[in-house]
Amino acid sequence: MTRHSTDIGLGEHEKSVLQRLEEHGWFVNKVMADQSAPQFAYSFGLHEHWQHPELILVALDLDMMHRLINDAGELIRRGARFNEGETSNDLLEGLPVAFRNVDAEWCRKLMTWTSWYYGGPDFPALQIVWPDREGRFPWEPDFDRRIKQMQPDLSISPDATKHRHH
Repeated sequence: MTRHSTDIGLGEHEKSVLQRLEEHGWFVNKVMADQSAPQFAYSFGLHEHWQHPELILVALDLDMMHRLINDAGELIRRGARFNEGETSNDLLEGLPVAFRNVDAEWCRKLMTWTSWYYGGPDFPALQIVWPDREGRFPWEPDFDRRIKQMQPDLSISPDATKHRHH
């Protein structure tokens, strides 16, 4: 069950967000960094309208992440599909991005508006993973270690990530 701007009991901000989603087909929420996490942005509405996984990006400039998810949304609206393990050269100029499935626990923890919209964390999501300046991804040899910690691997449960580091 998804939410709609005409639902009873919504606040003005919730109505406004849902109206923009209904106008465009998806919404991008931007979240500022805090002590525990880098800034990130994510979508909701792509799964409902185009049966495509929602998208999340971590640790780039907020406006850049907003634009990249909107650009991906436009491509999806025109028929593009992004899938686990694939790369695309259509989003970052001169560099590829990769797509990785997002663990359900990360969906619940980070994608709070998406969970609210769908009535729970039961929706597919893909992390858009950005490369270093040489076009290498975090799982590849010689990836720039200085930026590896900036972009967590959301395909692994947060609990498993904690246990791996200890």
